[in-house]
Amino acid sequence: MTDDVTSTAPSEDTVGQDDRPLIDPDTGWNRLMVEQMARSIDVAHQLNPNSWAVHIWSGQPILSVGFLNVISVGPTQPYGLLVDTTILDEAARSLARSRQDANKRYGDERPWASYLGVPPNEAIQILEVLGSSHIAAVTRCAEQVQTHAHRWRDHREDFRKQIERVAEVSLPQPSYLEKLLTLQALVPAPPVTAMYNHTTAQQMARSILAAHELGTSCWSVFETAGRIALNVGQETVGGSSVAGMYDFVVDRQIVDAERLAWLHQYEKPKQTDSYPSLLFLQLPGDGETDYLADLHDAHVSALKTLTTIYQKATLWKTHRENLRKQVEKMSGIALPIPGYIDDDQPDLMTTIAAHFASEGLQYTHAQIATFYTALQTKGFVVLSGISGTGKSKIAQGFVDMMPTPDPESGPVPTNIEGYIRVLRMPSYANHGNTTLPTARISGYTFPMESSSWKITTRLNDAVESGTLRVSWYATGARLVQVHSKGAVRAGISEIPSGAWFYAKPETDPESGQISSVEFFRDVLRVDQEKSQESPVLGENHLFLSVRPDWRDSTSLLGYFNPLTQTYEWTDFLRFILRAVDSYRARDGLAWFVILDEMNLAHVEYYFADLLSVIEAGRQPGGEDAGFTREPLRTTYPDTLDDEMPPREIFLPPNLYIIGTVNMDETTHAFSPKVLDRAFTIELTDVSFDDYPPAASANGDADVTESDKRALLAAFTRDGRFHGVDKDEVARAVMDHQEFREWLGELNRLLAKDRFHFGYRTFDEIAQYIVNNDLNGMMAFGDAFDQAVFMKVLPKFSGSRARLRSPLISVLAWAIDPAEPLPKAVVADLDTHLAGTSEALATQVQGATVPRVARRALEMLERVELDGFGSFG
Repeated sequence: MTDDVTSTAPSEDTVGQDDRPLIDPDTGWNRLMVEQMARSIDVAHQLNPNSWAVHIWSGQPILSVGFLNVISVGPTQPYGLLVDTTILDEAARSLARSRQDANKRYGDERPWASYLGVPPNEAIQILEVLGSSHIAAVTRCAEQVQTHAHRWRDHREDFRKQIERVAEVSLPQPSYLEKLLTLQALVPAPPVTAMYNHTTAQQMARSILAAHELGTSCWSVFETAGRIALNVGQETVGGSSVAGMYDFVVDRQIVDAERLAWLHQYEKPKQTDSYPSLLFLQLPGDGETDYLADLHDAHVSALKTLTTIYQKATLWKTHRENLRKQVEKMSGIALPIPGYIDDDQPDLMTTIAAHFASEGLQYTHAQIATFYTALQTKGFVVLSGISGTGKSKIAQGFVDMMPTPDPESGPVPTNIEGYIRVLRMPSYANHGNTTLPTARISGYTFPMESSSWKITTRLNDAVESGTLRVSWYATGARLVQVHSKGAVRAGISEIPSGAWFYAKPETDPESGQISSVEFFRDVLRVDQEKSQESPVLGENHLFLSVRPDWRDSTSLLGYFNPLTQTYEWTDFLRFILRAVDSYRARDGLAWFVILDEMNLAHVEYYFADLLSVIEAGRQPGGEDAGFTREPLRTTYPDTLDDEMPPREIFLPPNLYIIGTVNMDETTHAFSPKVLDRAFTIELTDVSFDDYPPAASANGDADVTESDKRALLAAFTRDGRFHGVDKDEVARAVMDHQEFREWLGELNRLLAKDRFHFGYRTFDEIAQYIVNNDLNGMMAFGDAFDQAVFMKVLPKFSGSRARLRSPLISVLAWAIDPAEPLPKAVVADLDTHLAGTSEALATQVQGATVPRVARRALEMLERVELDGFGSFG
């Protein structure tokens, strides 16, 4: 099967015929497996130069072709090998079965594929017998690739070069390499405040390797106060700490008495009582001594103790892959990925930035990270700035990356022959009356006067007697209700208020009147032939252009028209009801409303009801967990439940609202009420240096359905969606000790001018920090800076007399939040404005919270020159 392939790699006949060691001394890789990997690369590359990628898994190089991993080379043992079992004779098939990896099965999709574990001492035998079968598998995988290898964004060019060196061959470069390098340049890793020297980075790497052997999920690399730290079990066991010291833990029972006496001078002031045998230290981290290597055995013994109870790191949710990669780079040691990380999960920032770049859109790392984390936290984000900076595009581009509803699995259409879709109203539980919509019962016979008769009602296995009532009103309106009893009534009562269910009437052949009604609680599955209209659920995003004549909530929620005796529905109202259905169905989808040019009308007029409901909090438990505590309300006559929306609509947590705002003289300013309830993001940074970006010819073709699902899971936090979790707020305070002190100091400074903020602002900043820790898009300092910028500064608007003092307080705090000096800012402000001193500008440049400092200074300059200032 490989006769037509010309390879520059050594043939199988040469395996083992030279004096080189089997294990490469520099990398720890099995040379035979490396040579086989080189052959596999050549085969895949000739079939499709984009079809393969060399990346890392559990600390070892692994080759992916298409969607599948095909071969790994070490140092983790056993090695891996994908083979095609359909071309094997019985003896070779038996060998493959005996070495099959039980955790890797491909089922009906790829029945030919089998992934083997190759013990080091059997590498020669297995490669001799199954090498051609492996090349056949590689060929199958490469032939199926449409664009790029699934893992092309993770390709490690340094590994490819090492494979060249070990196998002593010349290997091609994948064709996507230039594009990959461009993406990596667009999305640099966020900086870390304190980088380590080589010695301490190597020690952390050794600690990770030791911990990983004890339990693949027992450790995590995270950030605290801008420094990298390693958590094992429930303790920090490595990382930079105060005054350049290095956190370390040892088992005091295996340290000799002389060394133990010396170590006591570095014992942590607050030693945990949970592990009396362990000694927690802060050792000098200057790399001048050899104590770290000398204490390695005692350190490993301590790690065993820490993982006895906690096989999963307590801080695993704060693990940051970009920091693990930094430790790997600084130490020069290949590191494994913790077991709780899905190796197939794409890097969030790379995926999002690549999509925007493919669409010809240009956004900075900070803009993407801030937008993503703010929307993930609050669910209501306002994008402000000058016209033409891509406010609408970033919203539309992001929601385009999200999975959309599957029409085949969504609710059935309204018109299905023989079935009537009914909206569960709160009154149905109290009175047992189910209203059948008039528009859906026009084909049935009813008397021309108010009357009632006995019928049979059914729900699941329950059969009860009931009553069908027909009522006529003076207006000419007709109301048809089914009065149910017993188990049927109880079953309908259990259907959540606001949910859809279905009724199927049967008629008496003689009278033509309805004689029985069967109710269906669950969504019906019917053949497409029965449908009178296409079962399209619709996209899960809605784009609305705000009009200047929007003066009340009816612009969004509709209203009852007394002239036509009907309810005037809006796209927004229908959309949020679909979002409610989606959340109740637990399909995990997120639903987005984009309000374009939100301030063309007074936001407080048309959006007031939603603002109040959004801030009413969420229900904590039960079948309505996650819905808002208070509902939106619609009004219409009690006699007209027919084709009407629910009277109460509780908003689900899967609903996200994005508003865009142009700040010019034709628009209305936002009130503090609105700004306090949203994350306000400025898109004002414009640079033409690299503009326009090169748009991809195939648009978002590289964003696969798998990428979309992984992005959805990460964005919604596996279906928890947005909201403030008090436990997570407490964790943010615990993980970032300076957080509460800094915000407390800022609030004390602002209180004297009545610009201080409340618990909501604190909670939302804290939740933003937690979500940033989880998505790993920014360092803590950057995330904190962005959060304060969005939640505190937008409310600053007014005259010089009103703003000067609080802005000076903000500026002094941003320069040094631990010890702000407003008087020093006052002393330097006059000379700064006169242009005679750069002292204040220098302080701002080196500020601890730099973005807040720069904006506070800009607003102060405007206030002093114009006598008035505002955030926008």
